[in-house]
Parts: sequence; structure tokens; C-alpha cells
Amino acid sequence: MRQGYELAELTEKLNLTADQQKTIGGIIRDGRSQMRGVHGDDSLSKDDRRAKMQEINASTRGQIRAALTPDQQKLFDAMPPGGARPKQPDSN
Repeated sequence: MRQGYELAELTEKLNLTADQQKTIGGIIRDGRSQMRGVHGDDSLSKDDRRAKMQEINASTRGQIRAALTPDQQKLFDAMPPGGARPKQPDSN
């Protein structure tokens, strides 16, 4: 499963303006930076690390949503949280 939002995908699906791309790109970069920090924090238990990552995902999603128009928000709300997608089946 892929985690995190991709600016190109959001731009395509939500028809983001140049200003929105700049704002949302910064939000995505900040969220990824926070995720890397949590991922590398060996002082956290697995459950605490998972909880922190879920908090970061929720915060990132909220910030992205706030940068969208009401019509874009409807489309965004229908997207999987965190940009996560089911893994594609292996083609063996």
C-alpha cells in the first residue's frame, strides 16, 4: 500500500490552480518530513509510532482540504485517506 499524497495526482484529479499546487505541495512536503522523523524515532513503541503517523496523516489531510474549493473538497473527500491505495495484485 502506498502512503501519502502525490501532488501530481491531486492536481490531475482536483484540477488544482498554480497557487493551490504551491500551497498543497508545501503541506505534503511538511507531512513527509514529519513522517520521516517519526519513522526514525526509536524511542517510540510500534503502537505509538503508528498513532503519531495517523495523527500526521489526519493533519495533512485537513490542511489540504482547507486549501480546496467546496467542489474540490467533495472530490477530495471521496479519495482514500492519506492517498493510500490497495496494493495491485501480483501478475504471476
